[in-house]
This record gives sequence, C-alpha cells and structure tokens, in this order.
Amino acid sequence: MTTLPFRLHHIGIGSSSIEGAQRAFSALGVSFGDSYVDILQNANVSFSTSGGSHCTLELVENLSSDGPLANILKKVGAGPYHLCFEVDDIDGAFSFLRGRAFLVVREPVPAAAFDGRRICWLYSCEIGLIELLESSESKKEE
Repeated sequence: MTTLPFRLHHIGIGSSSIEGAQRAFSALGVSFGDSYVDILQNANVSFSTSGGSHCTLELVENLSSDGPLANILKKVGAGPYHLCFEVDDIDGAFSFLRGRAFLVVREPVPAAAFDGRRICWLYSCEIGLIELLESSESKKEE
C-alpha cells in the first residue's frame, strides 16, 4: 500500500472556555500561549508551549453558539476532537485521502494560526476528523 509522509502535528481539544481548560491543564504541568482569534475557524485558539507531551495540544473555543464546535460540545462535551497531520504536499495528501473514502469537510485554505500555511479538513467514519497542515518548507517553495 502506498502512503505519503503524514507527521502528527497536534491534537485539537474543544472547550467551552479556553481559560478554564488552561487552568485544568496547568494541574497536569501543561502551559499554553496566549489565545487569539482565528476568523476562518470562527474560534479562539491557543497552543501548548510546555509540558510532558511530545505532541502539541491546541485548545479551541467557539466565538459564537453556531461555531464549528457547537454540535461536538453539545453531543460529547469538551475533549479531543481532531488530529492534525503535517504534510509536505497538501494537495497530494488531500487527493490521496479522498481516494480512500475520507469525506471532504473543507478544501485547502490559508490558516491564520499557521502564518498562512494551508489547512484542510477531512472525515473518516473509522477515525474521525482529520486536519492536514501544509509544511513550512512547502509554503516557502511557493
């Protein structure tokens, strides 16, 4: 089976309060940077800056009651809801996953959280929501 290099970049965690989630994570020794508004995602976001994990955590809080996390928070509450994989070729990875029955949630678009590097979203019934992130090296080549 042919695969592309997918590198786990971060785990997205939905919360109704970034400040509350940051306080809870601080008890586990995990610190977060300042939160900021991501207009494209209609959310406040904050990334972990330290802690025992080898993987970055992203806290995500809706800006409005109809934001992208509204249904997830209503159905299952706060917690992990997506895995983000960094890829060298976002267009190739997007096509590769579409060809393997991943459903398109959002095609590649520039992301404020990653200095304009493109992200896209796909869904698999077997593993859930996946975000792809264009690598910084790929972005420099454009």
